Amino acid sequence: MDDDDGPDAKVIMMNRPTGSIRDLIANPTGRPAPPPEPPRPVAEPEAPEAEYQPPPKKSDPLPRPGDAYRAHARFLNRLSSDPKLIHFVAKDYTCAGYSYADLRRVNWLPAGEPGGGPVLVLRFVEAVITEVRLTGRNLDDLHHWISEGCMPWVWERPDGFRSRDDAATVITGIAFNEVER
Repeated sequence: MDDDDGPDAKVIMMNRPTGSIRDLIANPTGRPAPPPEPPRPVAEPEAPEAEYQPPPKKSDPLPRPGDAYRAHARFLNRLSSDPKLIHFVAKDYTCAGYSYADLRRVNWLPAGEPGGGPVLVLRFVEAVITEVRLTGRNLDDLHHWISEGCMPWVWERPDGFRSRDDAATVITGIAFNEVER
């Protein structure tokens, strides 16, 4: 017998269908079927926009007389370096800055008076140990951003300013207390 792999071997191609009879019935032309359409997204109703402040590319300047009240600066997640100080701006626009490097503890204490919110206590350890107490409402986000070290300033609400939004952060008091060692 001759070897079929030799130089005189001939290859015969048969024209056979490559699919099953079901494929032929489903697609009699033999052309490939178009790809299925991707599912269309379901349109959701638009939610009302909250008072969102996009993160700044630069630090927010400290508040000045005549500025609209905001309890704090926008958090800083786009700066190339962390802020060195956190500034506490009183309602009379006086300001005290403390180094984030000296911040040792952030505590929540229960409300000091009935109907009041919890107190946020920051302990700074330098030559003198100082506790800064922030009172107000809706301080949860402020607690988080100070704990992360990316909040450049907070501002006590000046007299005459009111907030219509119950969910807004409002600082009603900033108190500085020196602590004995």
